[in-house]
Amino acid sequence: AVLGGILVTLTYGILVDPGMGFSQTLSSISHLPLWPDSMGDAFGGSFGTIAYLFCVNFLTFPIMNSMENPKEDYNTSVTMAVSGVWLVNVLFAIVCLAFYGAETQDLVLQNLENGVYLVLLKVLLCVD
Repeated sequence: AVLGGILVTLTYGILVDPGMGFSQTLSSISHLPLWPDSMGDAFGGSFGTIAYLFCVNFLTFPIMNSMENPKEDYNTSVTMAVSGVWLVNVLFAIVCLAFYGAETQDLVLQNLENGVYLVLLKVLLCVD
């Protein structure tokens, strides 16, 4: 469901808004400033989303209990899972930044106009 949501958003960005195609979109990143004018404005509204993605402490005991050798496997498993989520999110953020530039919203859902892409993305997020 998560990958489906990412694909829907990428398809919308490539075909609809801004609709420049993938290579042209990625080349537009070079014209954007490296740092935002205000860190509060840039990240203030996204704290909840970031916490939701990475504050998974409540899952520690179920993960450990489902492992055959938690002492040996836990650190590697959690490191790989968090690293994988981080990598996918960073790549997705870079592509969305290329699509929407300075107009990128804290939640990319807000960049999509009402229509089939937004509905499909919301459905996939509910499935997730």
